[in-house]
Amino acid sequence: MRFDIITIFPKIFDSYLKETFIKKAREKG
Repeated sequence: MRFDIITIFPKIFDSYLKETFIKKAREKG
């Protein structure tokens, strides 16, 4: 169970980080 979380979470976190980064970039122009 732990290994699944360790392998899956980084992918979700990475995609979430990219989304927030794009949103911030759009807000700044």
